[in-house]
Amino acid sequence: MDAKNKMKLLKEWLAVSSNLSELKKKETELRREVHSSFFEKPLKEGTQNVELKKGYKLKAVTKLNRSLDKDLEKIDSIMKILDKKHEEVIVYQPKLNVKEFRKMDDKSLKIFSEILTEKPGTVDISLVVPK
Repeated sequence: MDAKNKMKLLKEWLAVSSNLSELKKKETELRREVHSSFFEKPLKEGTQNVELKKGYKLKAVTKLNRSLDKDLEKIDSIMKILDKKHEEVIVYQPKLNVKEFRKMDDKSLKIFSEILTEKPGTVDISLVVPK
């Protein structure tokens, strides 16, 4: 691709990227307004449906994001207070420490690769404006 077409492509991407940001904001505002207008008694969590004309339904799925305290000692002390029947309320999952992963030697990487799946992510691009 020649320089002229590259710059054209860059300008098009910048315009679309800018519009996308504005559209995301507007969509969020409208979604909240539709939700509050159609669902008079919204759920804290769960799925609701409102019947519309001609068999259409408006469906709202309300999610409640939960997270645990990062202090493992605090979690352990609370879990010791609770009955054993609640011990499965927390699931411990392995998480890759990328910093340490990058320090592994080739032999270790070869062994570790049996339990690792890598997939390419989406590239982030930004235009840095000169100061």
